[in-house]
Amino acid sequence: MKKGYVIKAIQNPKNAFYVVKVNLDLFLGKKIYGNTAGFRHNILGELTRLKMKKQLSYDNNKLKNPLVAELDINGYAKLGKFYDDSVIESILTKYNKIIEDDAFSTVRTEYKGKIYSRYINMVYKKIPEIANLLTNDIRLIIKGHYRGHFQVHHVLAWRNYHVPPEVVAEKEMFASHWHCDGRDTTRVTLFVNLSDVTDNNGPLHVQSKQRTKELVRKGFGGRHDYNLPNDIVEDPRHVVKLTGPKGTAILCNPQLCLHRADIPGHDQQRDILEIRFKPSNEPLYNDWLNRIDETNIVK
Repeated sequence: MKKGYVIKAIQNPKNAFYVVKVNLDLFLGKKIYGNTAGFRHNILGELTRLKMKKQLSYDNNKLKNPLVAELDINGYAKLGKFYDDSVIESILTKYNKIIEDDAFSTVRTEYKGKIYSRYINMVYKKIPEIANLLTNDIRLIIKGHYRGHFQVHHVLAWRNYHVPPEVVAEKEMFASHWHCDGRDTTRVTLFVNLSDVTDNNGPLHVQSKQRTKELVRKGFGGRHDYNLPNDIVEDPRHVVKLTGPKGTAILCNPQLCLHRADIPGHDQQRDILEIRFKPSNEPLYNDWLNRIDETNIVK
């Protein structure tokens, strides 16, 4: 244990207990499950899967969709340019008007008075056209993956700006370090680019759940200390980037797959929207935009 940790523990025992608890949860999650979502969230995922097997069923003939198989096997499914421009433009017409308006959007991160990311919380209430992103094809993929019903439990849209190197060295502005999300590991997220994205716009980076386990076995530490050479963590053979024209999308389990945001280049930015899904006892509500409910998990 580092000397600094011992000093801090003596000065603040309560905080030290919390740090030990968090680190133990992370250690067990990595050791047993091969990801950094944490032991508790992996256990929650296991319990949810058991309940899904007992209570949910799905026509196996519908599981032949290759995108379902890709999501099942890799932890992600690349959708490519999935949405017509008209669908995205109907969202952008309102999004662009409010993303930088303090009356509707919130500062996600800032440093020394400079804003580096903004988001529109409860964006589904402000832009109901988002409902058009849940096409029949998307619904079939999610149902196929869960072998049953699902609900939407969160929607978020945000804009990332360029972060100068000197700021990057000081502080992580918007999940630009490799990490797994800390949630029930059954949760799946749809990421949709709301703008044209190249390598220079700071795209989302994703690695498969198999590669994630491999990196953890190699000694991957955590988002603030990889404990591995960067050329191994960033091996381009294993990194998928969400680049492409607006409407390009990917389905991903961000609890099982290491992922990160890249930093947009100078004078560049990136706009993206995510819809998170979870298994449910009931079919997706027709008015799901008005009924997003964190409690609607399989019981």
